[in-house]
Amino acid sequence: MMISKSLFALLQKIRKIPGIYLGAVSLNALDHFIGGYITKENEIGDNCEIVVCLGDFKLYVDEVYGRIESAKSAFTVISENTQNDEEAFYKFFELIDEYLESKNGTPDIQLD
Repeated sequence: MMISKSLFALLQKIRKIPGIYLGAVSLNALDHFIGGYITKENEIGDNCEIVVCLGDFKLYVDEVYGRIESAKSAFTVISENTQNDEEAFYKFFELIDEYLESKNGTPDIQLD
């Protein structure tokens, strides 16, 4: 998963006050928000921006849930393994934290 540094910073704000950005505490809403944001960035063509590479986060999520490189997105895998969308939202951020900690505590920063 590669996201711009600005989107990564925005995710940290969303985590603190999701209702302001998403209308609810919802992994499904977050998934759609990220998709829309990335589409906007691609349409503008801002290819010089620093990118936060979460690299193998999807593979990490598969590993956490005992899947063998599932074709499903990390969002879907998390949703299928939680009781509701709100729990899935918080689990997403918990897994992001664990993943980054396993990668020395910080995301890889790359020029795209």
